[in-house]
Amino acid sequence: MTGALHAQVAAVTLPVLSRTNGERHDGFLRKSGTLRLLRECPVFQGLDDSRLEDLAARSHVQQVGRRVTLSDAGTKGPGLGIVRSGALKVCSQPRDSRELILALLEPGEFFGEFSALPIPPGGVRVVSLRLSEILMVPADVLHELVLQDAGVRLACLRSAAQRLRQAQDALQRLAHENVHGRIEATLRQLADEYGEPREGGVLIRRRPSQQLLAGLSGTTRETVSRVLRDLESQGTIRCDGRKVLLCAESGDVR
Repeated sequence: MTGALHAQVAAVTLPVLSRTNGERHDGFLRKSGTLRLLRECPVFQGLDDSRLEDLAARSHVQQVGRRVTLSDAGTKGPGLGIVRSGALKVCSQPRDSRELILALLEPGEFFGEFSALPIPPGGVRVVSLRLSEILMVPADVLHELVLQDAGVRLACLRSAAQRLRQAQDALQRLAHENVHGRIEATLRQLADEYGEPREGGVLIRRRPSQQLLAGLSGTTRETVSRVLRDLESQGTIRCDGRKVLLCAESGDVR
């Protein structure tokens, strides 16, 4: 879910708690985990095992704590990062203490493909939401692959174009939809991606915090709290702690 808008892209390695040097092929299980992450990443799916092994040997894992900025606005960053564990957010620069979250990145998702493309750095940030591990492919290694392999180059361009479209869609919703519509649309998008079909609707087992919902919807936490109460009173949702059931819309078949 997880994109002025170019920085879904880069990673600036700031406060790193530790770097797991064992990722550098010092153990079969860790090596296999690295190869799996690289193999499943859309950018590298066209590479054969030999090139993936070389890429794994030239990559590293870093562990970061909560609220660490991995990619800052206006920077190109050191390379492409794949989330191994934890979660990240891709967000705009805060304005009036309010940020717009353009995407949430979970294990297996990546950022940083823009760092290998000849475009200026953008104005968004990538920030860790909790303790996370990131597999980093350094910028020089990624740039080398982009020059040598047409498949990697095309995959980077395709991903960059998709992120920009998603960011533009988010900004259009912010400009044209009212806050009730944006929050309901955010909940339905989360239900589409993570929900479980239930009788009468779709269950989100653990919705994001109200602060995260506010960022995803371009509003404030206080407004999210009020709108959630309104949606529940209207029968649009049913809440049980962090569990949310989105009631089926008329004609919705799941």
